[in-house]
Amino acid sequence: MKILAAVICTDFKAYSLKKCLEAIRAAGFEQILLNYEGNIPSDLDVDYTQEWIFNGAGKNERQFDQDQSARLTPICIARNMCLDFAQQGGFDYILFVDSDVVIPSDTKTKLFDNNLYKLKSGIVKGRGVHSGATYMFFTHEELNGWQRADYFTCGFMAIHKDVFFRLRFRWGLPVNGQTICSEDPIFGDDARTILGVNWWGRLDLIAEHLGELKEGETSQF
Repeated sequence: MKILAAVICTDFKAYSLKKCLEAIRAAGFEQILLNYEGNIPSDLDVDYTQEWIFNGAGKNERQFDQDQSARLTPICIARNMCLDFAQQGGFDYILFVDSDVVIPSDTKTKLFDNNLYKLKSGIVKGRGVHSGATYMFFTHEELNGWQRADYFTCGFMAIHKDVFFRLRFRWGLPVNGQTICSEDPIFGDDARTILGVNWWGRLDLIAEHLGELKEGETSQF
């Protein structure tokens, strides 16, 4: 089974990128695609990446309240560029990991020991104003340690080729909805309503969610 780990990052979140990539490598993923907007951090070991792509990924992220399109459009473009790379490279799965997420060392074993699920995630806890929450929304049944939900987060998700060859990332209106949504709920909704593919999360696979550290602080969830 051929798996591509894909990380999207911008200067705004470069503070955690090195730890993110180190964790992906420690979990046994050998092929890592970094889609980066901005100046590459000087302490980053380029040997961690299979290829560099430069584009506007995450650009204008801090303007979310003023203009959703300024934040979400480049993110969707960046994710779709990674899907294109996975298709062209003949990968069976693409694993998206956000640059502020540190995955557990047993991710490869736990997330890919069940290939019945073609859209699946580890668990990411909220931080900051979302601390105490878990990025797992509108839950359904639990089965053998896996939870089905309408959507989790794209920040720690694996997509099988049967899905990423047929769906693209977008933001906007769900197929049967009227509320503007980001790419996370939209991808889950499109997978379910268009392809009949449910999104599952492994409950005992919990990633660390890093915030930008202040002086004297240690890593945060």
